[in-house]
Amino acid sequence: MPNPEPQRSRNPRSSQPAPVSGAGKRRDAWLLSLDDGLLLELGPLLGDRYRTRPIEGIEALAEAGTSPWLLIFDASLRHDARAIAARIEQQYPMAPIIIVCADGQSSSWASALHRGSVCAILERDALTTRAWQDALQIAEQRLDSAAAAATSTTLASLSSTRNPFPPKRRLMLLLPLLLLAGGLGWYFFGRAGNDHAANAPTSALTAATPGATNNTGKSDAANPAPAANAPPAAPKRSALELLSDARIAFHDEKSLLPRADAPGESALELYAQVLAQDPQNDEARDGMRRLFSVARSRIQTELSAGKLDDASHLLASFKGVGVDASVTSRLESDIAAARPRWLIAQARAALAANQLDTATQLIAQIASGGGDRAALADLRHTLETHTSDVQLADMATRVRAAITAGALLEPAADSARTRFAAMQQVNRTHPLTLGVQHELQLALLGRVQSALRGQQPESAQPWLTAASELGSSPELSAARKQVQAEVEAGNQRAAAAAAAATQAATTAANSSATASAKPDFINAKPTRPLNAAFPPRALEKGLKGQVVVEFMLDRKGKASDPRVVEASLPGVFDDAAMLAVRTGRYDTTQLGALGLPQRARLLVTFR
Repeated sequence: MPNPEPQRSRNPRSSQPAPVSGAGKRRDAWLLSLDDGLLLELGPLLGDRYRTRPIEGIEALAEAGTSPWLLIFDASLRHDARAIAARIEQQYPMAPIIIVCADGQSSSWASALHRGSVCAILERDALTTRAWQDALQIAEQRLDSAAAAATSTTLASLSSTRNPFPPKRRLMLLLPLLLLAGGLGWYFFGRAGNDHAANAPTSALTAATPGATNNTGKSDAANPAPAANAPPAAPKRSALELLSDARIAFHDEKSLLPRADAPGESALELYAQVLAQDPQNDEARDGMRRLFSVARSRIQTELSAGKLDDASHLLASFKGVGVDASVTSRLESDIAAARPRWLIAQARAALAANQLDTATQLIAQIASGGGDRAALADLRHTLETHTSDVQLADMATRVRAAITAGALLEPAADSARTRFAAMQQVNRTHPLTLGVQHELQLALLGRVQSALRGQQPESAQPWLTAASELGSSPELSAARKQVQAEVEAGNQRAAAAAAAATQAATTAANSSATASAKPDFINAKPTRPLNAAFPPRALEKGLKGQVVVEFMLDRKGKASDPRVVEASLPGVFDDAAMLAVRTGRYDTTQLGALGLPQRARLLVTFR
């Protein structure tokens, strides 16, 4: 399916034009740009035909030398771009120039294109189209023309009139030079073709042929085959294969730097493998230098995230590949300076997560590395506090377990009170200690309440004493009052019981004495109801009462000589009672067989 409109290295594997490549000696392409993204984009587009050299100013072109070279000038980010372009044309009139401008600005560069030094004007979006290849083709033609002009000049100088050799002698001298030039051309232009042929998949045939020699020049017989159950080792890729894979990886922004999901397949790792085989490989070194701009941002990101080991490892990949040593040294200094800060942050995070062992190790590293003394002192204090908190939390759990089990005071060696005393020795004023102290006191006061409900204030006293040892509290004051009140009430109950016992004994003694003495009167029993008249005065007042009348009872049942011995209302019913008794008739059976008169008593009631 064709792409609707070419995009600028958004998906280079599918939309990028093939990079310019070819046989022969690599030529220099100077990239004058302030945009690291553009430098990364141009590298794969130039391919292995050019040795790219990123620069930020035209002063660096002084190192270009006299050999033909190409200049790609990024004018999109420079306000004085036209002045710079004119200066380059003036100083280097033979150098082909490709100007990259912002999208929609190519028409404003038409005059520069007409002057001749500028080969093409390309907008940023055109780098992924055929226009880029056309521009490079024009630049190639100018480079070839410049090389031919240089050769002609050399030959002309050899054939000048100042040459002391005769024509035949000059022809004999030029012939070896021409043969040498042809040999060099065949070498440079034919090597790439041979390299491509060398990359052909012939390893399978070689491996299958008995006695074939391997890439070390020794027979396979000297290298025994691996065991049948062992997986075959991955074939080692050549530098050219690695470079080819690196170019592909360079097209994908995600594959520039190492990734965890694709180890060994990033452009950086592939270039590093090339340099491991060929430390002076120009393309790999150029690729590493171009990658450094992206890696520098990654290193800064790793620093911000505290991934110092990852940042150090990534930075180490760029040592010895021509990257500016001052930049790498500055980054190394940043990593070294960030390490103590990172350790301090990690230690604080470990303390916040109660990972005390990890925090202890990190604090030791900070101390050995000479970290900030104030921060180190603060971390140590925080560690001590957290250690104390953890210890107190464990001790509090043990005290609460003893409270739940009811072992408040016994056994003395491992009771809740004993465990709490050990907790106080660690930190007496810690909130956790004070909280457990209150819980233990409430448990002791609960035992006091149980004893009071059983009306046993004497057994509540030991619990109250133990609770008092844990300090004052409103609950303790209330319990003390309850115990005191219960003690007083108990004393009153005991006194009342003693008095009641004494009264009962006295009453029993009196009753016994009365029972043992012979009574001096008998209880009279009327044989008919008494005719007792209710006194009018008492009737008017609504009075009621009782009168005990004592009289002499004869054998005929008649009463004589009555007198009042007890009255509820003395003087009110006395006369009426005595009159009623005198006129009444009584049972004489109590007088005995002889019928002797006796004193008798009768209760007369007025209602």
